[in-house]
Amino acid sequence: MIHLQHICKSYGKSQILNQLDLEIHSEEVHVILGENGSGKTTLARVLAGLTPSDSGTITQPASSKKDLRMMIMQQDFVIWPELTVAKNMSLAANHLDATHWLKITRLWEYRKTKAGQLSHGQKQRLSIARAMAFSPDFLIIDEAFSYLDPIQSQEARQWVLNAQSSPDHPLRSILWITQSPQEAMLVADRISVMEKGTITATGAPEAIYTSPPSAHAARLMGEINTLTHTEWHASRDILSTAEKSPLLSDGECIGFRPEWTSLIPKQPGEDGYSIAKTTFSPHGYISTLIHDHSPSLRIHSTRSPDPDLIYKVQIDHSPCLFSQP
Repeated sequence: MIHLQHICKSYGKSQILNQLDLEIHSEEVHVILGENGSGKTTLARVLAGLTPSDSGTITQPASSKKDLRMMIMQQDFVIWPELTVAKNMSLAANHLDATHWLKITRLWEYRKTKAGQLSHGQKQRLSIARAMAFSPDFLIIDEAFSYLDPIQSQEARQWVLNAQSSPDHPLRSILWITQSPQEAMLVADRISVMEKGTITATGAPEAIYTSPPSAHAARLMGEINTLTHTEWHASRDILSTAEKSPLLSDGECIGFRPEWTSLIPKQPGEDGYSIAKTTFSPHGYISTLIHDHSPSLRIHSTRSPDPDLIYKVQIDHSPCLFSQP
């Protein structure tokens, strides 16, 4: 386990990390999820030893028999453009490991090519191959797949996860930094939400998604509908909950995911939402619902709703209550 306590880092008058605490367990993929400017990259650089913190401590367990072999994969390419692909690899690993990772990343046929002549995607794959061939115990991934197309990005994630589970590779713990909730939930054992230089929540992906501690954390994890105290009470005739309706205090808001809902065709004399637009997704249909006196909603359904009907909306999953943003 790596334990960060009270980490602070400022550049001039701008405080980037603010009394940050974090525990990264052995044998886990720990994801840091945050928006631009939240301090994710500074955290990665401090942990990797590339940037000194102003204060705080980073410790390993006393039982650790050796210092961790740590490697960081960054968005920027860590390669020497004037050297060949093979020479780039030889600076990080022995011949067998270099060959192994060049073949996995499909760069073996380019081993005699100068790295500067590769495409952006190939350069990023070379950077990944170099990092993995170094055989780290602990790996930091900081938005390292941004130049890869979706298929290659999926492959790269699997290369890393396969190495972590392989008895032939020392990699055991990963700190994975991303802005993508989809990527976070695909790879994480635990997720930490980062906001304004500090960790505001840590938990299993399901817990952070279904019971987020704040509206900010909820939005980072994916699409969510939010209504203020006033908007919720004004929508009670057309928007309801399957169980006992929550009581909101002034200053609170209610939140629910698009897939936590059911559409119910309104009865004669009832009010409801009309369908403004429906789009297809691999998991069903996403519709935008509108009403003259209520905020628009985004609703997921397994079947495409009838655009000519008027609907009431029922929230089937327990909604979240937040302090009003």
